Parts: sequence; structure tokens; C-alpha cells
Amino acid sequence: MNTWRVAHLTVTDATKERYSIPEMAVPKPKVDETMRLDMLGFQYNVDPFYISFVDPTNADNTFLTTKDQSLVFMDKFIQMDFLLPS
Repeated sequence: MNTWRVAHLTVTDATKERYSIPEMAVPKPKVDETMRLDMLGFQYNVDPFYISFVDPTNADNTFLTTKDQSLVFMDKFIQMDFLLPS
């Protein structure tokens, strides 16, 4: 995690190496080691897989979720749909 407003997640395949843009071409932002994703209301579920960011003070208020959305994990790309509150 980077700051109170920015979370950096990396989705990878545990069994296959994937191409990633070299850091010298696009430097990654500095990370604040004192921050944790749960401080931003990050939640995840394994089966079925989805991630969510909820209000840490009110779990009924979801900022972003992939629950019941499509996830396509192919050799050349990853596509993940997000549900945002209207």
C-alpha cells in the first residue's frame, strides 16, 4: 500500500511467470511500510475470488468490489471488472 488514498495491488499467477513492465521504464511509487491494506477497508474472498474496498468505519458502505463481476486471466492479459456505487 502506498498512502491513505492509494492502494497498489499486484495480481499474479502462482504457477506461471508473467511479463511486467520493467521498473526502470515505469518506476513504482514509494511505499509507506507503516500502512496496511486493511486500514483502507481492503477485503478479499478466496472462493469465489473477489476483492472489495469498504468504508473501514461502516462495512455496509462499499467503495469498490469485484464480487459477482467477471475475471479473465489469460496468458497475455488479465481483465477484471469492478462494481462502483452509483
